[in-house]
Amino acid sequence: MYLIMEVGVHMKEIKMMSNVGYDIGEKAKLHELEILKLLELIKYDQYHDFFNRILVIAKSVQISLPDELFKHDYDTFKIYINALWEGIMKSCPTFKN
Repeated sequence: MYLIMEVGVHMKEIKMMSNVGYDIGEKAKLHELEILKLLELIKYDQYHDFFNRILVIAKSVQISLPDELFKHDYDTFKIYINALWEGIMKSCPTFKN
């Protein structure tokens, strides 16, 4: 029972991260070159560099990153970073179908 509750908590946090990523992407209106740079960081597992770049972008559009991003181990951090990326991709017209 505890394990299911724990997974449920993480699923809520993952959804929240994705929503924040979507909001960042919507407000920032990222250029395709910036999206490709972010994609490259994710592709090569450069999660901290991706985070630093997203932090700059989020601040520029006055969006705060959730505290949950920093409250877990590195594996969970990577999952949350990927959720942010997923949200950003969903917000970009380039990836909308």
